[in-house]
Amino acid sequence: LYDGPARCALVHESGELRYVSETGPTIDAAALDNLCVLRRASTKMGRALDGGVSVPATHVRGEATLTSAFDVGGAHVFVVLADVQRAVAESFDGKEAERRMRGVLEGLVVALKA
Repeated sequence: LYDGPARCALVHESGELRYVSETGPTIDAAALDNLCVLRRASTKMGRALDGGVSVPATHVRGEATLTSAFDVGGAHVFVVLADVQRAVAESFDGKEAERRMRGVLEGLVVALKA
């Protein structure tokens, strides 16, 4: 999906790290905080638009990185940070990533409710 080494994290919207996978690029705490701020802002914007537009994910493309923050319900965000080749970053399809991650995200929602 991300075509490169990836690290996953489950983050509370406050920035508290609940889980981090053992492989993949390092996730900087300040970057996670900023991502949570961005995620909260996009969610608020979605709620303000037209009576509550859904914003299920936020994707940030770097020159050689992809970062995706997926809403998993409540106050949690599932983050994927991947090192990728520049061409992969440029051609990244966020909608396709969301479609392919749907099952994983639905499982996380169920697990967080348990």
